[in-house]
Amino acid sequence: MRYSYSMEIMELTNTITTIGAGTVALGILFWIILKMFNGIIENNTKAMHEMSRSNDNVAQSLEILKSSIENSYDLQNRTISMLDRHDVRAERIENELIKVSERTKK
Repeated sequence: MRYSYSMEIMELTNTITTIGAGTVALGILFWIILKMFNGIIENNTKAMHEMSRSNDNVAQSLEILKSSIENSYDLQNRTISMLDRHDVRAERIENELIKVSERTKK
């Protein structure tokens, strides 16, 4: 009876050792995978921050472009207004010159 009891203890010890080694191996594998995912998450977080800064730069560039276009339209409108006033004055002067020319012919 003692022999079989001793045999059972040896089998139980071997089973625990085998299961323990597998558990340790599984734990190490889980730890490695966790570290890899943490590295991936960290890299993705850095990439997201860079993309955010890039988006901010694009937004600022678009705002500057919008301002530049608005200034260009404003300048164009002022130039058109000045040309219109110039045309009206030139037409008035031309009419006055025609009147003066007609008076001098008489």
